[in-house]
Amino acid sequence: QGNLIAANQAYGQAVALLKEIQNDILSTNRDLQGDFRNTVEPIYREYANLSLIAVPKQVTVKQGAKAFKELETALATLESLKVAELQSYFANDCVIVPANVEAEATTSKVAENTATGIFSTAIFEDKLTVILSLPKAGKKVIQVPVAVDEAEAKINEFRRGLELGRRNYSFDIQSAQQIYRWIIEPFQPDLINVKTLVFVNDGLLRSVPMAALHDGNQFLIEQYAVAVTPSLTLTTPKKVERTALSALLLGVSKSSQVSSQRGFDSLPAVERELALLSNKFTRTKTLLNEEFSIKAVQTALSKNDYRILHIATHGNFGFAPEDNYVVAGAKNDTGFNETLTISQLGEIIDSIEDDTRDPIELLTLTACNTAAIGGTQSTLGFAGVAVRAGVRSAIATLWAVSDDSTPEIVANFYQQLQDPMLTKAEALQQAQLAMLRSGDIIKTLPYSWAPFILIGNWL
Repeated sequence: QGNLIAANQAYGQAVALLKEIQNDILSTNRDLQGDFRNTVEPIYREYANLSLIAVPKQVTVKQGAKAFKELETALATLESLKVAELQSYFANDCVIVPANVEAEATTSKVAENTATGIFSTAIFEDKLTVILSLPKAGKKVIQVPVAVDEAEAKINEFRRGLELGRRNYSFDIQSAQQIYRWIIEPFQPDLINVKTLVFVNDGLLRSVPMAALHDGNQFLIEQYAVAVTPSLTLTTPKKVERTALSALLLGVSKSSQVSSQRGFDSLPAVERELALLSNKFTRTKTLLNEEFSIKAVQTALSKNDYRILHIATHGNFGFAPEDNYVVAGAKNDTGFNETLTISQLGEIIDSIEDDTRDPIELLTLTACNTAAIGGTQSTLGFAGVAVRAGVRSAIATLWAVSDDSTPEIVANFYQQLQDPMLTKAEALQQAQLAMLRSGDIIKTLPYSWAPFILIGNWL
């Protein structure tokens, strides 16, 4: 009807009510939760879209400006949607509780005090919206007129091209350039003093590595350190002490079978990977193959403080929380390999953490697979891995990379991580650049270095 004031009020009340009844929805069966997501998600998106109507496009909006409040509302609504998605996906909001801080406060604080640009994306039916929170609390929004089907097709094409690099030893940068033009290029003049880009992505954008976007001359990682987070209100950006890092190393190099229908090949490079990493820290414990059981992990974590938990094994991130697991080396009563779900890992970490212990700072997963092409739901578990596992940050791979490049890039990352002058995002950037510039025809392909992404606290 064109009555924007009444519409804003109605949508605001609806979103507030949805937050109130979220607990009731989460306690119901899975089918109803699915209906809830499909029915409620458009309300969040429409409210965010409505809030953006009054915001000038491609103009930096400073705090205090009339349009700034509308931009705040849009960001807060998109954040609420991302939290609600994760809560519904994991079916338990008790383990996913936003910090007592608004998204706007978080973006302003981070952008003002660090050389960090925060990109928040939203895929609407007829456009892709990108909001950039700039240093000194400025914000800018652009809306790209592209249909959701076209945007998702291009994102899937980008992902597919990256993975095919393993077979044809090449990479067509066309789709990488197109997504770069949509998301990064409009803001390029605003990023002069920015060193790190943090992406709070929407939908299928969670399934692709932003580091591999290309401007026609170079990859994004050659200009900026890159990190992602499922939600700013679920992330605490905080740099911690890097001295005397300790690590619990878990791995499976043998072939494994988790059911009569699902088996995994051997990963011979895992033994080299763990041996290489055992020399990178002041204190380590390694559980390899049969020694790697759920009980052994719980025992090891309860007896000692480890700042890093490194898991080198096959894994899967699927459409339901129970499909988010890593394969253990020990066998269960049925003779199949145990599977450690991300939810189980979170429960183990929760059970042993208290105020007297240092928290697990970083969870690293190698040789895992998101199974994300063609669906947005399967990316939620992957995006929320750090949040659900109860760690501050996670390094994970968007697709399985189990060749010799994995031990090299991971060992380089851990070496860089011990430099107190570098953030986690910058340490990963240096490790990726070393591989990109190695001169090796396979290692220089984004297939080899791009799948490693940093989730959560990037400092």
